[in-house]
Amino acid sequence: MLPDTPLYAFDPDLVDRQLAVAGSIVGDQTIRLARRIIRAGSEAAGLVERRLVHTDAVFGNVIWTGSAAIPIDFEFGSLGPIDLDADCIGREEVARADASAIIALSAALAPVLSRSGAADRLRGYSVLRNIWAIGKWLDNDPGLTDAETWEPVRSLIADTEGSGWLDQLLGTVR
Repeated sequence: MLPDTPLYAFDPDLVDRQLAVAGSIVGDQTIRLARRIIRAGSEAAGLVERRLVHTDAVFGNVIWTGSAAIPIDFEFGSLGPIDLDADCIGREEVARADASAIIALSAALAPVLSRSGAADRLRGYSVLRNIWAIGKWLDNDPGLTDAETWEPVRSLIADTEGSGWLDQLLGTVR
């Protein structure tokens, strides 16, 4: 069983509803590919142990003391696959990083990226996060003003085409 968190729809019925909403923007081909990625990610999630995960592990949710990073804001914390938080960290950093930062992030995440099924899990997490975000963006702009420019729409399409943040990161792994 996967974690119950609003940011990652691991419940199959919720996934179906979110994909239906996203499909109204991105089209059937992207949704078919997204379903495959989610299925593979869900299967790969069973290959790693489950622990307490933050599920919103962005750098804005960390206090740096000068010698230690202290995570804060656990409102979405849940029991989940141990590498779930790598999605948030990766998507935030790769989106704004230069090549040397991506290489450094790849080295930091090497223990996560070397686990069996890691690429499938991380792709699945990314797609799940993007379909959730599309719904949130729709809540704020139900008229679909410039939907093709929305970050979660662009990210979902990139994930399904193999050109998303994870593909940039995996391209640095030796």
